[in-house]
Amino acid sequence: MKSFRKTEQDSSGGKKNDPTHRLLIFLGLTLVLSLFFPGGKSLEYDYELGDITREEIVAQFNFPILKDEEKLKADVEEAVRNVPFLFEKKQEIVDRQIQEIGKFMDAIEHLQQARKQYGETQQLLWEHRYDEQYEKVQTKSATDSAAVGAAEEALQIAYPFDLSEPEWMTFLDVIQSRGDDLTWEGFEDTLINICRNRWAEGILDIPKEDIKSAQVAVIRRDVPELMDIRHFNDLEEAWYEANVEITNAYPSETFLGEEDNILRKVGYKIILEFMKPNLIFDSETTERRQQDAVAKVPRSHGIVRQNERIVDAHTEVTREILQKLKSYAHELDKRERQERGLALVLPWLGRFILVGIILSFFFSFLRTYRRTLFRDNRMHLLFGSVFLLMGAIAYSVVFTIGWPEYLRPEYLIPITVLAMVITVLFDARIAVMATVTLAILIGFMIGNRLDFVIVSLFTSIAAVLAVQKLRARAQLFSAILYIVMSGLLAITALAIIKRTEWVDFRYDFLFIIISGILAPFITLGLSALFEIAFGVTSDLTL
Repeated sequence: MKSFRKTEQDSSGGKKNDPTHRLLIFLGLTLVLSLFFPGGKSLEYDYELGDITREEIVAQFNFPILKDEEKLKADVEEAVRNVPFLFEKKQEIVDRQIQEIGKFMDAIEHLQQARKQYGETQQLLWEHRYDEQYEKVQTKSATDSAAVGAAEEALQIAYPFDLSEPEWMTFLDVIQSRGDDLTWEGFEDTLINICRNRWAEGILDIPKEDIKSAQVAVIRRDVPELMDIRHFNDLEEAWYEANVEITNAYPSETFLGEEDNILRKVGYKIILEFMKPNLIFDSETTERRQQDAVAKVPRSHGIVRQNERIVDAHTEVTREILQKLKSYAHELDKRERQERGLALVLPWLGRFILVGIILSFFFSFLRTYRRTLFRDNRMHLLFGSVFLLMGAIAYSVVFTIGWPEYLRPEYLIPITVLAMVITVLFDARIAVMATVTLAILIGFMIGNRLDFVIVSLFTSIAAVLAVQKLRARAQLFSAILYIVMSGLLAITALAIIKRTEWVDFRYDFLFIIISGILAPFITLGLSALFEIAFGVTSDLTL
């Protein structure tokens, strides 16, 4: 017996020993835990792949065979792929952007002319520095300088380009120096033609990888046309093709060399800014059509008739049989939820009694072998809190999270935490009995999982052995090795017996490893919390 004896001695009388309170705690715990249990009759047919059936199962009524999760997901994805993504080709975007390119080029030309005029004025200012025209030229220079500043400011406000960059300064000089060889109109026409080529093919306003359909429907003048997605470019592809075209228009191998390189760089920046997508995705209509298509996907394939044998007794459960059993259990649950009156109350009453019987294993043990603890109502609250917490976690892990069918998430339930917390706070005997009780309870809760009960008991006993003589918190982490190795051994043994393929239980290994790693950290926090909340002083604290 550990240092909780002081607590036991303090609880020798008064309301802390009132048996009525103990009964209320027990009934309350039983009531809440029974609410976590699924419906009744469907549990009879809750098997796993590779299990051996206990009896012959015959359908009591007609029911559809539901598709498994992977098949249903594939059918839904196929239905979505068959709905063409809808785009509208907008000529007004093309017209607007061409106008915008023209406005920008006019503004650039205006700036270039202003700078040219200012340069000429500066030259005149130098020439007339000693004659009577100097003041007049100086006034004109100030006016031209203000014009350049206004033109630059207008461009900076309207467009995202930094005209102070060297390439923009060089670009204006190139346009000016080449005269008839390169005009503003010619450069503008080159950029517009490159953009027109891309708009003619069509530029999608969403990335191609986001389009789930092989074909797209393009509306032109209110008439939709089905076309292959490969005929179009998204914005990234359009930019790439435009870069190829402008490189061909101004190749660096010409005798102008670096000047063409500047024109290519600046021209590509202008294209990036003004070449917008002209195929606009109609997400609302497309999503509505996809939802309609998904709604029409059959959730079942085939039907089992009334009095038809689903599976014979002592037969290995294959994937086909398992899906029929799951479909049968689903239909039973559905019918049970529609029941009223006594038919509704009786299954819940049965669950209440079953939970009470299982919990009585542990509390009967306390009454027989730890009588002082049994009389302390605070200890009943402590044990009840632990059971309730573990039950809630088990329910959340298995039923709340939408796991794929091929995963068995029950091995994420940290039942070893209960074993270690009780061992730290009390002793190994109480921990083992609490673990046996909780393993059976959760095994029933998640669907008569005998495999889970076996693995949980083995790993929990290993955890108890790891922390039985705990004197330092660091020793808790040795439990990781105990839990993981014992869990892997138990799962491997079960897989060999059932002749399960590696792909079917590799996630069980992963979940056991995750649970084993997290268990010591959770144990540290919970044991400290319960020590403070219920006044229990463990050897670890001392």
